Amino acid sequence: MFWNNVKSLCIHIIVNLISFGLYFKFNMAVGIPEWASPEAYTAHVNNMILISAGIICLAQVLYFVGGRLMLRNQGRLTKNLLSTSVVAVIGIVWWAVLFPVAQLDAFSHSNLWHVYAIYVSYMLSLIENLEKEIPFILLLSSAIPTFVMAAGIKKSEGNPFTKNNLKSKVSFVRWNLQAYQV
Repeated sequence: MFWNNVKSLCIHIIVNLISFGLYFKFNMAVGIPEWASPEAYTAHVNNMILISAGIICLAQVLYFVGGRLMLRNQGRLTKNLLSTSVVAVIGIVWWAVLFPVAQLDAFSHSNLWHVYAIYVSYMLSLIENLEKEIPFILLLSSAIPTFVMAAGIKKSEGNPFTKNNLKSKVSFVRWNLQAYQV
């Protein structure tokens, strides 16, 4: 369980580095342009929200695949959740410390919240483009990876094409062939 937590934290860091890179590529490449009209600005924001949804979907797929390939099944769903819970625990504790310090009305001006947003950077693009800075979204987004990685672990349990299942099937076929040879 300990190594699953370490690996899940590493998966979280890698997914967030990829997400932050995509965020930086799409959002920071524009800079602060002078918009020709309010319609042009609205069209840009709508496009960025679609790109943000794509980044979030990609992150969820990466969490699922990372959980499936890197993490060991602990037997039960609750144990799988506990074995990936370090990501959520760090996020929730960090959020609980920041919430009283950086008040809601100072959310967009607080560097503490910006650093926390990097911890959940797969949601950063959406939060930035919605122009709604709600700390509760950040709290929720710190728990989502735990559930997705645990779902990835649970799915790998019954996969008939895993290495161990294929080995046992090949040896079973060989045994049957040898048993029926005269």
